[in-house]
Amino acid sequence: LRALVAQGALEASAVSASPSVRPLLGDQWSHLLSRFLGAESEEAQLNGCFHAEVQALFHEEVVRHFEYEAAERSSQLLARGAPGERRVREVVRCLVENLEDYRSRMAARESAWDNSLGRLVPLDAGLRRRLLEEATSAME
Repeated sequence: LRALVAQGALEASAVSASPSVRPLLGDQWSHLLSRFLGAESEEAQLNGCFHAEVQALFHEEVVRHFEYEAAERSSQLLARGAPGERRVREVVRCLVENLEDYRSRMAARESAWDNSLGRLVPLDAGLRRRLLEEATSAME
């Protein structure tokens, strides 16, 4: 209750004047109320961690998909006896296709996690470009 008074949710005179309120001043109630008072900030922190992890997983999936697909194409060409130059061109083609897929997936999204700000932000052209550069760098 002291915390509620400090927060302005209760008036100090109402707490001290009421004998029925005194049992609520114990440590258990104080702990319970402090958990409720901190719930919004804790929720925001958990949501932030969740969004950051989802975005990291999304980027990792994009990179792993490219690596798998490029290796598979290269392996198939190698099994057919294709020269190295042909296999390299196929890996580059795979990279371009995966980046185009990534770009279209980003176009479908409205927001993304910005690590520098620590929050979800609208996915504007600048952020799309930065995320695409990060994905390209990870695929290289």
